Amino acid sequence: MSAFDQIIGYENIKEELKWYSDILKNPKNYEKLGVSGPSGLLLYGDPGVGKSMMAKALISESGCKAYTLRKNLPNGDFVKEIKRVFDEAAENAPSIVLLDDVDKFANCDYSHTDAEEYVTIQACMDECKGKNVFVVATANDRFYLPDSLLRPGRFDKRIEVGLPNREEAEQIIDYYLKNKAIDKDVDSKEVSRLIAGNSCAVLENVINEAGIMAAYKKKKLIRREDIINACIRYICEAPLVSEIKNFENAELIALHEAGHVVAAEILQPGSVGVAYLGNSDGNIRGFAVIQKKEGYSYCLDGEEFDILHALGGKAAVEVIRGKRDVGCTSDMKAVFLKVRNLVERECAFGMEGYIFRNMPSDISLSRTEEIVLREVKRYYDQTRSIIAENRLFVGAVTAALLEKRIVTGKEIEVIRRSLTDRK
Repeated sequence: MSAFDQIIGYENIKEELKWYSDILKNPKNYEKLGVSGPSGLLLYGDPGVGKSMMAKALISESGCKAYTLRKNLPNGDFVKEIKRVFDEAAENAPSIVLLDDVDKFANCDYSHTDAEEYVTIQACMDECKGKNVFVVATANDRFYLPDSLLRPGRFDKRIEVGLPNREEAEQIIDYYLKNKAIDKDVDSKEVSRLIAGNSCAVLENVINEAGIMAAYKKKKLIRREDIINACIRYICEAPLVSEIKNFENAELIALHEAGHVVAAEILQPGSVGVAYLGNSDGNIRGFAVIQKKEGYSYCLDGEEFDILHALGGKAAVEVIRGKRDVGCTSDMKAVFLKVRNLVERECAFGMEGYIFRNMPSDISLSRTEEIVLREVKRYYDQTRSIIAENRLFVGAVTAALLEKRIVTGKEIEVIRRSLTDRK
């Protein structure tokens, strides 16, 4: 079994890592063609996505002697340790030096990346050229590293390790569920909709948290409700269901969240992970976890989806109840920021809204404000139409939230199908 088989998903990245391990294992095959392998590889991305695991899999498959450096000494001593490790790696080549969390090696920011630790690494990598020393590094933020360290001849290859997509999340969840005492009502597809968009470490912790909750309640199996509750507590940082006293206010908040849910599900079915209604510090709180389709992050359709479902809460309260919704401050702030970005930076509605950041005039700012306001109003009218055309769906989701307080995307799909079947 390959060490890469322990990594769930990330097939493209694993294929590249296999290539590097082959270069390290069979250098003569490449030397025959007159080519040399890269000097270094940087794996960067959010915490908990498995960068260190990938680096260790590469090391394991290469068969090379490995040396690991982590920031565990005071600055002066750590610089000496960097030199010592590289010297030892050169003496025992072919070898690999792993710089784990290299962006934490020095206390610096984007503007100050010339720390002694990075200068030392650069010098050591240069000294090890031609000595069969390969350097692998992991980092959460590559922009804390100097450009001189990232240039060809040092870290020749840089691979971004993103958050797992929904399919990968489902595979990871299946892996973590495999050795747990799980009830048959647990559906990994449903769970992946609840917690996709989070790191592998978060997915593992949610499953473990669900097990802790089940054991505390003296259950013999981890049930679906335990995993849902663990998601609510661990990822959403919300309290579990408790008694709601102000029912009229709860109705409005449930309706508001139902508006978000319905707008999202009409535009992109399957986009809702979970909707919640509960108490937080004596106040009624609601939210909906919504994710756009994969591949829509950097396109107009994806931006418009975010804008329209964000307006769904306000539209639902005002269309269904005829009341002004004054609990939508964060929604409206997000909407105006997104629309402003589309107007000022992306020129999505024509060139006249573009703002030269260094010298905007009063006239250009006024013109931009007019375009932003016009487009927000247009999006809001579109969302109101979605809500008005799907009143029954909004009402059914509102009722489900008031009754259950936690409604998953799978349950929302069932609600929508039942309404369709009645027609």
